[in-house]
Amino acid sequence: MKNIAFLFGAGASIPAGMPTTYDISKEVFEGWDNWYFNNLEYWLKCSSNQSLEIFESSPYRNYAKEAGHFINLIRTECELYYLTIAKESVSTNYEEVFDVIRQLDMSQSREIDNPIIGAFLLKIRSLSHHLWNESEDNHHSHLSFKDLCESSQSFIKSVLRYKLSSHHIKDVGYFQFIKDITGNRSISLEGICTLNHDMTIERFFKEQKIEFVDGFQKEYEGVRIWNTEVFEETRKLILLKLHGSLRWSFIKEHIPDAPQLEKFIPACFEHYEQEDRGDSTFRWKGKEYYERADAPLFLTGTNDKYLQYQYGIFVELWNQYQRVLSKTNILICIGYGFGDNAVNARIINWMWEQDNRKLIVIDINEFDEARKNSRGAIHRHLFEWNNKRMTWITKNAKDLTADELLGHIL
Repeated sequence: MKNIAFLFGAGASIPAGMPTTYDISKEVFEGWDNWYFNNLEYWLKCSSNQSLEIFESSPYRNYAKEAGHFINLIRTECELYYLTIAKESVSTNYEEVFDVIRQLDMSQSREIDNPIIGAFLLKIRSLSHHLWNESEDNHHSHLSFKDLCESSQSFIKSVLRYKLSSHHIKDVGYFQFIKDITGNRSISLEGICTLNHDMTIERFFKEQKIEFVDGFQKEYEGVRIWNTEVFEETRKLILLKLHGSLRWSFIKEHIPDAPQLEKFIPACFEHYEQEDRGDSTFRWKGKEYYERADAPLFLTGTNDKYLQYQYGIFVELWNQYQRVLSKTNILICIGYGFGDNAVNARIINWMWEQDNRKLIVIDINEFDEARKNSRGAIHRHLFEWNNKRMTWITKNAKDLTADELLGHIL
């Protein structure tokens, strides 16, 4: 019996019409002038019914511009690092920039003490001094440096949310290899782990009537509540969305004019569109609930995910990911660029634990090109494993068949 698991990256969703990392990064780095801040989050100007005069008169009218300039400053510093330290010309993406900004934010607030970043923090504060002002008599900017960091992170997440939710899912039939493989008695599929926030794999499961568990209990009036006990339903396929989802959020009962002491609870909305987002209330179970304003619930960044995996529902998702890997002797990575250092570290450790474990990688790029863009220690390990404990298949995910996979598994 071959025990396998899948790990999906962005490349697994692109054939279904989802945007590439390049598409999202381009909007983050170049499209800031198309966005505005409404005191809660960023929105595209063209998606609003308000006139441009309202944007121009808003006290937050410069937030997108300041965030855009700050983000590109960090982007330049990231690319300078790769040129001077790594001796490589690397095109920085939005996740790396988000990660650096979050580290600056946490160091500034001392949420995480990191003496190494001290000199860099001072450098960035100096280079960006025209974008923020912390004096009490400031009449030009409403932003402190911490505000600027938080605003820039919010902008990146808003762009990511919009780009993913505005692309309609196309044909997902290319995932047929999943169903075909599960029908083979020589194979046990331990779980599917995905780093994608979109709903492509859920769409395929729905079309094929495949039952799965993802940490949320049975639907009631379009809402499913987080409940880890569902993972014990071993007869169903396990789906782990390690980076969260567009449809995940935090909700809490709304009691007007009363202290809001109850905790927000994680929820998954079965029917949820981009324009429905916000701190609005809704009826559920005969009561009024509202959604936390920072919806949806998903992770982005690179190194910073080490920390984010230690909070909230991501703790249990990460535990389940390790549980799935512990039962697996063949991990099949599809469209994953090996850019998440925490996920990479777990793969390295998993390979090290038992010599009979192997990787099968399906990627649209040739091995050398794909390896160049990998991050951290796995960059070296990929070279060591190639053609020994790892099989590299250069192919678009939409062209993958079960027969081809079975030829490498069995």
